[in-house]
Amino acid sequence: MNGYEARAADGRSAPAPAILAVGRTRLCPERVIMRANLLFLRVVLLVSILGSAASLADDSFDTAPFCGFESACDAVTGTEYGRPLGLPLAAVGLAAFGVLFALALFPTARSFVLVGPLAVLGGVCGLGLIGIQSFVLERFCPLCLLVDGCAVAGAVITLRGRVWRAAGTEMSRWGRAAWAAGAIVAAAGPFLVGLMIQAGEPPVPDVVAAQWTDGAVTLVEMTDFDCYACRQSEPILAEFRRAHPEVRFVRLVAPGPAHTYARPTGRAYLAARAQGKGEEMARLLLATSNCGPDQCRQLAVGLGLDMTKYDQAIIDPATEAEMDVNIGAAMTAGTGLPMVWVQGARIQGVPNPATLALALKRAQAARGG
Repeated sequence: MNGYEARAADGRSAPAPAILAVGRTRLCPERVIMRANLLFLRVVLLVSILGSAASLADDSFDTAPFCGFESACDAVTGTEYGRPLGLPLAAVGLAAFGVLFALALFPTARSFVLVGPLAVLGGVCGLGLIGIQSFVLERFCPLCLLVDGCAVAGAVITLRGRVWRAAGTEMSRWGRAAWAAGAIVAAAGPFLVGLMIQAGEPPVPDVVAAQWTDGAVTLVEMTDFDCYACRQSEPILAEFRRAHPEVRFVRLVAPGPAHTYARPTGRAYLAARAQGKGEEMARLLLATSNCGPDQCRQLAVGLGLDMTKYDQAIIDPATEAEMDVNIGAAMTAGTGLPMVWVQGARIQGVPNPATLALALKRAQAARGG
């Protein structure tokens, strides 16, 4: 008797049972497409998490790791559109994309009820934010465009690819763990980069150290009159100067290459400073948006400046040379304006009054005063 036969009680052979060949489960082409679309959605969400985390890291560290001095990131993220209800929009995006990514890792019918609406909402928000950059701010933040574009792409993939129909797609435990690890790296990586960059704090630029005197603590502000964040910092610094008249104040102008009106306003300030009215001009420039050469000249007339000397200073090569030196120092020291030095302590971005007070206390202690 072999393995395929069974002996009956009467000695006759019983028929062998049928052999069932179990092959691989085949998926219909439509099902394959659904799974591919779900894969694309996860990749897009992963990039969105990375971009949001990078933007949030720029907002969190003194030295922005990703948006360089030449970019216009601060002109976007520093506005009310970049901080709804006082919260960085990047933080909101990071949380939202994280939730959507988690849902995409567990493709059940219940979780996928939320995937479509959330993806569409993200796409609408992405389109709206791209529109604000294009038509309202007329400035573009590269990281913002990356995240907003991914949000739109995620909505398109979800709708046209009918991703929710992939509900029930199985994923191995190791596969899900790999995707989750990728999301953790994408979210935490930019902050680790920021910590490493901050650990390598550059020395005080020569142009800043040259402003120091033996008689008092010096506060040096490097500013750009066409910079939204610089305008935000002005009332804070003005209040600090009123509270601490013993602190010597010096303003350096470093016009950002991405700011259209930075050069004309910088020239106007330096021309007014040459006639002893630099700070009066600075207050007017910081209170005036989109201030071109003609508007700057009108402000100079209003201040009662000698317009012959003003016009000569505007075209003086030394004016451009001074701004170029400051730009070089700004690019070496950090990645965005404003920047403030309280003696040797650098504060980048809109300064916090408590941070200014602490820096002053340390500077005075170091001087023994």
